[in-house]
Amino acid sequence: LAMAEALVPSDLTDLESAYRKSPTDINIQQKILSLLRLNRMRRPDLVMKIGPYLLKKARGRMPSNTVWDIREQVLMAALDLHRLEDAQMELTKLQKNFPGSLRVKGLEGMLHEARAGVVVQSAANPTIAQNAGRSNREAMRCYSEILKEDPCNTFAMKRRICMFRAQGSPEAMNEAIKALNEYLLLFPTDADAWREMADIYLDLQQIEQAKFALEEVVMLSPINYVSHLKLAEALYTLGDHSTARKYYSQSLELNPDQNARAALGLVLCTTAINSAGSRARAEDKALNAPLYQCGRQLVLDHYADTRPEEPAFATAAAVKS
Repeated sequence: LAMAEALVPSDLTDLESAYRKSPTDINIQQKILSLLRLNRMRRPDLVMKIGPYLLKKARGRMPSNTVWDIREQVLMAALDLHRLEDAQMELTKLQKNFPGSLRVKGLEGMLHEARAGVVVQSAANPTIAQNAGRSNREAMRCYSEILKEDPCNTFAMKRRICMFRAQGSPEAMNEAIKALNEYLLLFPTDADAWREMADIYLDLQQIEQAKFALEEVVMLSPINYVSHLKLAEALYTLGDHSTARKYYSQSLELNPDQNARAALGLVLCTTAINSAGSRARAEDKALNAPLYQCGRQLVLDHYADTRPEEPAFATAAAVKS
């Protein structure tokens, strides 16, 4: 599949068109699955149309490693579509061929998670609730076994964090924070992990701790305008309007065209500093007027075409006045 390796995500549209014209063309099907796999694109609908057909009709014509890659791909797509029987069938074949594999153990854990997710909506039924709890425990057992053998396995560590957070209770959220701290001790430059930590603290209304995590995010991803925006909002909530103003401004510097949230934040910050009167530093006052005008104009430009019946019209009118 050397040709597939040269494909880029934008080629998927042409390949889909070719597949619709020739739905039994095995070469096109292999290219589509390879493209999705190599670029980590999630199209479970396509995978479940193509993968089982290839495994049935062309398994003997493909390298063995490609066959097992496709089986894993089909398993993941089946989980996305809640086709758990299909996922179990592929998992059984992977377990038989790769006994003791930590990767397959991780897939088993994800299947248990999916089973818990399917039944949790009917948790009012005690029996179904017990089944959900059992599936969650089995998933956690799989990830714990992986970490026992490979303490630095990032997949298992992240899945445990996701499971704790999904439970939503204060106790589970504290466990998620604990697990994230353990992860960050090993991988302190993972910006996504710091971002997850910040989101958990924000959910718990622990703004000071969220600010610390967001500072790490900004340091690790300095060109992401959303990171600057979220840090600015945390600082504004804590009353540090002068510092918040800097991060709102930087967010707008990185994305001035589609960033009305930062523009409105800049208006609010400059207004708050202006309201402080004599308590505000001379430097803050000198910067305040031009920054206020900049933020105000960006908000007005963003909502220039807003109709009176739209909720955003009131925001634009308040800023204009």
